[in-house]
Amino acid sequence: MFSLENVLVDPLYRPPLSLAIFAAALKYITTAWVLDDPLLKTSATLRKERDRPPDVKVSRLLLRVIFLILSSSVLFKDVGLVIHAIRTTKGTLRWVHAAVIVIAFSPNSVAAVAATCVAEVKVGWTHGLPLNGGWRAMLSESIAMAYGFLLCFAYIGPLFVVFMTHAITGAAVIAYAFAYDFVTLPWRICTGHMAEFWVAVPIFNAGVLWTALYTLIVIGYFWLVQRRYPELAQQSKLAGGCGKKILQEQMPHQVAARIIGFVREVRTSDARPEMEMDPMPLTGTEVPELANDRCILNDEGLTLLCGAKVLCSLSLPLVQLCVIVAAQVYLGRPAWEAAMLSFQERSWEHYFESLGHFAKQRPLTLLWVYL
Repeated sequence: MFSLENVLVDPLYRPPLSLAIFAAALKYITTAWVLDDPLLKTSATLRKERDRPPDVKVSRLLLRVIFLILSSSVLFKDVGLVIHAIRTTKGTLRWVHAAVIVIAFSPNSVAAVAATCVAEVKVGWTHGLPLNGGWRAMLSESIAMAYGFLLCFAYIGPLFVVFMTHAITGAAVIAYAFAYDFVTLPWRICTGHMAEFWVAVPIFNAGVLWTALYTLIVIGYFWLVQRRYPELAQQSKLAGGCGKKILQEQMPHQVAARIIGFVREVRTSDARPEMEMDPMPLTGTEVPELANDRCILNDEGLTLLCGAKVLCSLSLPLVQLCVIVAAQVYLGRPAWEAAMLSFQERSWEHYFESLGHFAKQRPLTLLWVYL
């Protein structure tokens, strides 16, 4: 099997694609709860909490400490793997591929996406650092901010580079393998070659699960906010049904298209500085009556941020697969063989063989992978 993958990526980090997507969804939900995601509140609520900080639950404080410790240990391990790859691998391209693989497969990557903009939204809504109140509240918020800034600084930028250099190439190879499986289906049925591994089956199953989980999480955000603030939800409906409109625009293809459009606007603004651009392109449209109490029910920018974070988090397992396939192709392995070997490595049998041993050796790492 591919030497870089075996050396740099533990088998526990290479589960079947559907399980990896489910684990990413679980990690996103857990991170959002532990960090007290402001997208589940309103701006007025956060400002009131700043004036009268609520009692911080000891359980959440302890969880934040555990999250910070586990993420820091994984970060040190990732840095060590990258340094080891630079020292031991020959050729610049090989250690570049090694660094890309480590970043893509790190359990911190999903947590970094989930923690993105949590502190920024709180600071923007409260017009200052949310560090007032008792010592327990200050400690809890300090840990949350340190956790978010640490992961975002170390992983968000490199993930963008990973996507541009490897994920696109890997996606093209996997699309080719999927099309080949689909086109050759009649021939396989006629000749009886049905025992071979099919690339199309895990991709189709993962796609269905990915769509279902994305829809459930986004709808869950709207449902929780509506339940917490029924009066605000009613006002949003009376203001023209913008909440329903915003929710309809959070489907994956709509979010992806708007993110691409935002990136193009940024490039255009860099190329033409004399053009007048919206100072906050992600804010979208707001209902004037509700502008002082912003939330995902009445602010398209916040709902786009929510949808983008969920979209990116659930897509990271697909990015990981694309990265490893692209790295193999870059190093000379044929495209079809690279896709086949990568999917075979993620079989349920191979995964469960290593799960028990890993759980006994590193139970905390196992916990961090799925929580």
